[in-house]
Amino acid sequence: LYRTMARILSTKHGGARFPLRWCFLALLSVLLVVKQTQTLSPVKHLVMQEPPTMMMPTNFGRLASKHIVVAHCKEDLSWLNQLKDYDPYVCQRCHIHIYSKCGAQLDLEESIPSVSNCATLHRAMNYGTEEYVFFGYILDMYDSLPSMVSFIQGGALTENPHIIHDILGPDLPGMTYRGLARNVRGAWHMMDYEKVEKRGEPEIMSNYLSHLLNVTLWISGWRGMFAASGAQIRKNPWKAYSFINEKLAHGECNFMNCNMEVLFAPFFDCSDTNLFEGTSSCTSGTFTNLSLVVWEEDYMKDSFQDGNGPSQDYKWKQCGNKTLLYSDSTLNGDLICLENPNGTSPEKIQHYLKELIIADTWKADLTNQTFHEASQWFNHAEILDAQK
Repeated sequence: LYRTMARILSTKHGGARFPLRWCFLALLSVLLVVKQTQTLSPVKHLVMQEPPTMMMPTNFGRLASKHIVVAHCKEDLSWLNQLKDYDPYVCQRCHIHIYSKCGAQLDLEESIPSVSNCATLHRAMNYGTEEYVFFGYILDMYDSLPSMVSFIQGGALTENPHIIHDILGPDLPGMTYRGLARNVRGAWHMMDYEKVEKRGEPEIMSNYLSHLLNVTLWISGWRGMFAASGAQIRKNPWKAYSFINEKLAHGECNFMNCNMEVLFAPFFDCSDTNLFEGTSSCTSGTFTNLSLVVWEEDYMKDSFQDGNGPSQDYKWKQCGNKTLLYSDSTLNGDLICLENPNGTSPEKIQHYLKELIIADTWKADLTNQTFHEASQWFNHAEILDAQK
């Protein structure tokens, strides 16, 4: 387009339109700058020590109340079309940011025509992990985050067949964080920080998660998918995300993902180890016979490999205006954190949970999804009957 217009403007007739030529070039320069901002550059994220005033053009879904950030490699993203099947008005309240990091050719109008008009494609560097993409989005959008952001993988439907409902369905009042893989269990450090050769993880821990250093085990979501409120994301300084991305990009960690998969929850203040620091009066309990619904399709999920049965209860802890809810299971586990100015009674929270669970009736189409060989079907009729 640039070359074609240059030829036109350089003709003998173009000379008579000298002011128009410069207006066109000025407009084209603006468009090129806007286009450039759609590329996630490692240099942009690693050299800046302070957050930019604006790194995204103003139309990148800023009016949407929810953003969906997809870390894409080569997965088939056609399942995202089902977002509109679930909610015909999804594009009025959500914007999808797809960060493609493996050089795959991706045409949004062809691959996700139902939601392409509320989706933006970004090209990202490939460091072999979705964490870099998630934090890259935060670095870009730090000063203009929506009320809620869902961070998911390109193959999210094989990790959680309920993922569309969990993203677009109702949120509990005051929700600041929720795991999105329905895989919640104990997490641990997985290394001795004093003996490891690379210092990435120890530096991340000492700078931003020091309260975990003396903790052996903590509750966390697994599989690297979660939702966090914009307000909660901003409780961590911009430089924290830049610092971790630098470790990821430069290969300074012993694990490719710097062990962030099990650190997301405590990093966003949603774990039993840090949610109630400095609070003396806390209460806890169990919502018995209350759990996320389980379908046959859940036994196909990539993270379900050991055949353990589903959780049938929610545990809760409440201190002041903060509440932690969790059910420990790789099949239908859940991890939710709430923060309400005046607090919310356990009875009311239990009521909200029941409404959330009752609403989970919509089933995604898994026909074209490819599950890992490790995924297994189990003889689970008795478990399903027991849950009913």
